[in-house]
Amino acid sequence: MLDWACGQIVPRRIIDCGCGSGRFALAAARHFPDAHVVAIDVSPVATTMCKANAVASGASITVIRGDFTQAELPFDDEGPTLWIGNPPYVRHHELAKERKSYHLNDLRTLGVRGNALAGLHSHFVASIARRFRDGDVGCLIMSAEWMDVGYGAAIRDILTKRLPMTRLRLFDKSSEPFSGTMTSAVVVGFGKGSLDGFVSNGDATIALGEFQKSDRWSDVLSRTNGRTTGKGYVRLGDIARVHRGVVTGKNSFWVRRPGEVSEQLSVPVVAHARELAGADPACRDVASLSRLVTLPDDISSLPAELHAEANAIIRDGLHDGVDRGFVASHRRHWWSIKAPKAPAIMMTYMARHAPTFVVNVDGLGMLNVVHGIYPTVHLSDGAIRNLAEYLNKNVAVSDGRVYAGGLAKFEPREVERLVVPSPEVLEG
Repeated sequence: MLDWACGQIVPRRIIDCGCGSGRFALAAARHFPDAHVVAIDVSPVATTMCKANAVASGASITVIRGDFTQAELPFDDEGPTLWIGNPPYVRHHELAKERKSYHLNDLRTLGVRGNALAGLHSHFVASIARRFRDGDVGCLIMSAEWMDVGYGAAIRDILTKRLPMTRLRLFDKSSEPFSGTMTSAVVVGFGKGSLDGFVSNGDATIALGEFQKSDRWSDVLSRTNGRTTGKGYVRLGDIARVHRGVVTGKNSFWVRRPGEVSEQLSVPVVAHARELAGADPACRDVASLSRLVTLPDDISSLPAELHAEANAIIRDGLHDGVDRGFVASHRRHWWSIKAPKAPAIMMTYMARHAPTFVVNVDGLGMLNVVHGIYPTVHLSDGAIRNLAEYLNKNVAVSDGRVYAGGLAKFEPREVERLVVPSPEVLEG
């Protein structure tokens, strides 16, 4: 990162954004001995370590303990700044409401769309953008999830509209740049480009406009979004739709063990992603699967014995407050869950490995722990088997969005973008 920066800037000052033990600050002091190096971190342990390392190495570094996004930095009006470092990855669940409000206000000032679900690294990028001046350059390494998710839109907007990036290098998703985290990472360099310029990914250059038009940057880097499908291939969305399974609002109430509810008032469902795993998946043993309670809107139409059973289920739900849950309270009748339509193929959508695709030979429904693939064109049973086999062999973790922690997630619309053989090829 610093080698790249040497070709971009002769900085007057360098800001290590969230310095930790000072690794970037010390390296920056060696690369740019005439620059004023400032290291800042909110942690007293980190700043103490950074000071000790600076003394041990003989480097002249100003170490500040404080919140980078709000702290006063020792600026003057002369010369450019190099912003560099590894902003801390802290998910939004751990951020106070006041911090989120400050971040959203930062983004409004910049004219950038905001999202309260963004992690702390988004706050750091916005803070840099607010302080950035002509001639400055930045180079950051971050968890790569923001490239493809809705709450990463602020970073994407900043890097294409405010601080034009010229460098975007995505680590191989099988690597482990942050030891012990299983998190994919990306290095981004910005500040010297133009809004109609180009971005280097190490192997090629891509017009910045391609990133401006896309909400999924890993597609731009891999060229999957712009790639032609080629003769004999189509997008899965051209021949099928992908939908989530049923959302009950409270599985512990609506999903029962076999035999707990009459078969006329329930249906077998795939209730766990693990039921699709293995050469002989558990979903093939229909009798052992969980049952989803499916009461009709009008229980008075039921035979006497079933009417009494349905009434008892409703009474239990009222006693447990199930009717007051968000999902239940938004149904036409809180007790009535419709039997899910059986897809042709079921698939897992979140794991640390590629998804599993299973032909739904028993016509099962599923909860929202898995996705269902529903053909929109006629496909024979053999074609459906061929489609599942192709997907199992050709879909990789990198085709999904990889979150911190190493989980790869496939949203329905992302699955529909997958390239698959055409119906004619599948039938053959």
